[in-house]
Amino acid sequence: MKRILLIISCWLLVGSVFAEEDFHEADQRTWHYGFTLGMNSYGFAVTPRDPKLVGVQVSSFTPGFTVGIIGDLRLNNFFNLRFTPSLNFTQRTLLYHDFTSTTSNWEGQYVQSTFVTLPLYIKYRAVWYKRSRPYLIAGGGIDCDLQRGKDVNVYLKTYSPFIAFGMGCDIYFDFFRLSPEFKFCLGMSDVLTPLSSRDTGTFTSDQKRYTDVISRLTSKAFVLTFNFE
Repeated sequence: MKRILLIISCWLLVGSVFAEEDFHEADQRTWHYGFTLGMNSYGFAVTPRDPKLVGVQVSSFTPGFTVGIIGDLRLNNFFNLRFTPSLNFTQRTLLYHDFTSTTSNWEGQYVQSTFVTLPLYIKYRAVWYKRSRPYLIAGGGIDCDLQRGKDVNVYLKTYSPFIAFGMGCDIYFDFFRLSPEFKFCLGMSDVLTPLSSRDTGTFTSDQKRYTDVISRLTSKAFVLTFNFE
C-alpha cells in the first residue's frame, strides 16, 4: 500500500513539473490565438442642449453579450500586442425630463445596437505568481453599429472610435490559459446623427424633439470577459 501511495505521489509530482514546464514554454510563443466570452454594459454620456428645459439621462444599464476571437503577438517577456475583434449585443434607454411641464408626455427611447468592435491593445504583464500573471491593458479601436433603424427617433452614426483600459489575470492550466478581464471603454466622438443629416420628411415635431434637445451623445461601456487561449 505504501509503495502504491509512493508511486502515485511521484507520478503527480512529475506530472506537475512537466505541466509547469509546458505552460511556461507556451508563454514564450511568438503568436497564439484564442476566443473570448463575456458580458457588457453600454451606456451614454449625454450633453443636453438646454438642461434647464429638458434633461436627458440614461436609465440603469442593461447587460449585453460579447463574443470574439483573440490574436496575440508577444513583444517581450512583459508586453504583448493584441487584436481582439468581437461582436457585442446591447440595449440602452434614454429618459427625458421636461422641467417646464408637470405633465410630461416624453417617452423613453430604446436604442438597440449590435457592434462589431475592432480594437488593438497593449498588454503589460507582471511577474509570475505561481500559475498566474496579473496584467494591465490599454488601447483603442472602433465600433461599427450593424443594427440601426432609420425610422427611430434617436439615430446613431455607424462608426464610433473609442479608447479603453482595464486589468485582468492570466491563470494557467495544463492545457489552456483562462483570463478574467475587466475593461472600461470611452467613446471619443459624437454618435448622434443630427436631423439635418436625416430624411425627416415624415417625422412629426414630437419625434424630432428627441434629437433636438441633445447637444452631444457619446458612448461608454463596461466589459467583463473570460479569455480562453
